[in-house]
Amino acid sequence: MRGMAPDEKLSVARLAAECGVSRTPMAEAIHRLIDEGVLMQKSRSGTYPAAFSRSDLEEAYDLREALEPHALAKIASAMPKRTLRRLESCCLAFRKALEILRDGTVSAHRVAVAESSILESDLAYHVAILDAAGNTRASAIVRSAFQRNRFFDLPAAGRPRSFQTLSQAWGYHVRIIKAVKAGDAAQAVDLLLQHIRRSCKDACARLVARARG
Repeated sequence: MRGMAPDEKLSVARLAAECGVSRTPMAEAIHRLIDEGVLMQKSRSGTYPAAFSRSDLEEAYDLREALEPHALAKIASAMPKRTLRRLESCCLAFRKALEILRDGTVSAHRVAVAESSILESDLAYHVAILDAAGNTRASAIVRSAFQRNRFFDLPAAGRPRSFQTLSQAWGYHVRIIKAVKAGDAAQAVDLLLQHIRRSCKDACARLVARARG
């Protein structure tokens, strides 16, 4: 599903078609997002994305910075093999999608599918760490932050992320796994912290660029 522009009215039918679900679960999902403050209803007008500021974005990344490195620190020294395999699987899917984006001859549809795959792989990677640490509440918070950013066309922030930016994110994922395998928990945690901070800086820069038009 593509991101929503700030002033774009939501269509349950269109969103349901894009996500491959019926209208009923999509309507229920929209109601939940309204309750969470992600969407807002305008009287006699419809439903739209709620206002999203730089402070909102920074707050989401602050939460991730507090939760994710802590979770990784708990498990990095003895990461379950199933978690390591899950992280490696996410990296593989991410890399395959990058290869599609690097090919300038592919169709717009394949590009959209690849971008969606990257978002899903990115989220799955980070959630896998939280799940392994046994913190379901933290996992739910990070999932919410990812989905909220995606819905507002962030992390793209109104503009597609560059191939270089995406490659850097994938590189951090790979280096974290290598550090874990090498038994260097401190380096793995530091790399994750660097990754989150760089992602925040990049997303904020694109948000400012969108505001400037």
